[in-house]
Amino acid sequence: ILLPFHRYYCTSQENMTNSPGNGVGIRLPFLLVGLASVMMLAVTWCTFFSTAATSPMVRSSLQIKNRIGNQYDHNYDDHDDDDYDPQETPPRMSPLDLEAATTLFRKQLARISQVMEQDAAATAAAQQSSSSSATITTAVAKSPEQTYRDMTVDISPLYEIVVDALETVGAKGLYFRVFSDGELDWWFDILDRPNGKEQWVCWETHGSNLCGPHEPWWFYHYIGAITAEKLLDEGRLLWDPVTGETVQTPAEFMLKLHVTQDEEKHAVGDMSFHAQHAFLWQYVATTRPDLDRFPDDITKELCGDYYAFHKVKSPTASKIIGYECFHGMGHAIFYAVARQQMMQQYPQQMKKSLTARIQYKPSAGLILTQESWCKIYKLCQTDLSEVEGYIDDAAVRCIGGARHSVRIFSADGDMRWHYTTPTKVRNQYFDDEMEKCIKLEEQ
Repeated sequence: ILLPFHRYYCTSQENMTNSPGNGVGIRLPFLLVGLASVMMLAVTWCTFFSTAATSPMVRSSLQIKNRIGNQYDHNYDDHDDDDYDPQETPPRMSPLDLEAATTLFRKQLARISQVMEQDAAATAAAQQSSSSSATITTAVAKSPEQTYRDMTVDISPLYEIVVDALETVGAKGLYFRVFSDGELDWWFDILDRPNGKEQWVCWETHGSNLCGPHEPWWFYHYIGAITAEKLLDEGRLLWDPVTGETVQTPAEFMLKLHVTQDEEKHAVGDMSFHAQHAFLWQYVATTRPDLDRFPDDITKELCGDYYAFHKVKSPTASKIIGYECFHGMGHAIFYAVARQQMMQQYPQQMKKSLTARIQYKPSAGLILTQESWCKIYKLCQTDLSEVEGYIDDAAVRCIGGARHSVRIFSADGDMRWHYTTPTKVRNQYFDDEMEKCIKLEEQ
């Protein structure tokens, strides 16, 4: 690069007095060569830095800044993971960037719920129109494919946002910063909706009836299921983006979750408790597809380390940390048995849907067979009281989680589980089914 300019300088000096035109004709070729060399250097320099920017570390940092800068414009098709290595150390994020990213994901979550709500309304309207056009005397039997679709919901739009959030703000950021201290005012502010009693039907009915999959209550659970699947698939999960801390196993994740629930018990909201229920149901159903006994090993591994704190309660969430883990195992047993039943009833459809992207739709008519009822009852009959640190009513907590699952997934028209039916009456219906199983065992 320097040579042409050197020759340009020397030639010009030599010809300033000896050549007409002050040596311009002679100097011009050297000047052009020099400029071309500078351009080549610039191209080489840019290529070097663009290559470096594609490394996982630098690329992740750029993604964070791009996400924060773009605010609402989220393109799900540009998430290229071809060169992603989960073993690379995640970048650290400044608290300021974490706050900005938290605001971004709140907006995305609230708005995707609106999209899901609109899609559900459009689907319901189309089904209503189709049914009303049929003659009253004509009974049209649903195909297995249609029945299966009616009982499930595809949460892929939410799935992409949650994966993005887990890779950006980490599990701690998503569970305890995006959703913090039980307040959801930001949700209704973003959607420009009144935060009145009518908006809290999910909490009043605890997820059953009138509570659609687009509501925050269900988002809590879906996030837990997506987290479990991501951790199982990749063997690694970003926990804290500020420190770069990660977790490698479900047991490590649950321990981190419980410790944070304890340390921040005066500021923790409902989200992390509900999310761990779905984390457990996704984990158990995935790792134990042929579950035929209570997963005491999983329970000890995922809940056992924390049962010394089983009386610790979060005032803001009104949850006892230890009890919620066993309750989650009841959900997990229901989910695993329900999946086994669905595999028998809809084998072709289920083979395509063994993923957290497909969830059972609330109040959509998932009816347990007598065999499934009794299997849940049998699976929940376990005794872990001899294990130091465990509460002595594991079966009670397990049954409670399974009973809750029955309520939230049964058909809207089944008054046994309808939200207007008193809780004690609904619980009695469940217990009656359990009694049938006891009698069948005795026979």
